[in-house]
Amino acid sequence: MKHTTKGGTKKFFTLLFSFVLIASPMVAQSAVAADYPPSIETLEVGKPIITPVAPRVKGQTVVVPKATATDIPLIVGEPVSVKTLSNKVLNNKAVEQSPVKLSTTLTIGGIGADEKAPTATISASKKSEVQIPIDVPSRITVTGLKPAATGKAFLIDATGRAIDLGTIKVDANGKVYIPALTFSKGGVSYKINLVINGKTTTFTIRSSK
Repeated sequence: MKHTTKGGTKKFFTLLFSFVLIASPMVAQSAVAADYPPSIETLEVGKPIITPVAPRVKGQTVVVPKATATDIPLIVGEPVSVKTLSNKVLNNKAVEQSPVKLSTTLTIGGIGADEKAPTATISASKKSEVQIPIDVPSRITVTGLKPAATGKAFLIDATGRAIDLGTIKVDANGKVYIPALTFSKGGVSYKINLVINGKTTTFTIRSSK
């Protein structure tokens, strides 16, 4: 039988300690990577990405985003202040370079204008609640607005404070396209107001748990 010398034991534990130091960052990185993108196992183009639940406000029509591709775009860039939006036209291209921090739990943009994110389509004539799963950048299309009109968009927080999201432009078909919204926490809701020619269209955005 061979016996391990004191020198051999010391070398063994030195090698073991070195392995743990090398492996630990790898484990940490894997843990972070596992948190994003979210655990939506499969996406089928044209199908809802989640199952809707009852709205918080009775009478609202619940809408959930539908997949436009089989994968979810990743957000890139460092979040910037919402103040950068006040003098811009709110569209996909304006916020693609980095996400804009609307609140501690909600950002807008941060994905390429040409990327295919899940999209919810709502009507300006209905009271709607758009339910969005956390960590899933989701766009919103609002239909039924005055064609070729210009207006303003505002985010209304839980205290009723209006946050300026910039100018909006309605296309020739009466549609406005809200860039990708991403929630980082479930059970949160806000309102978005679109003010066009003195008329306000309001809808709710809510993160699913």
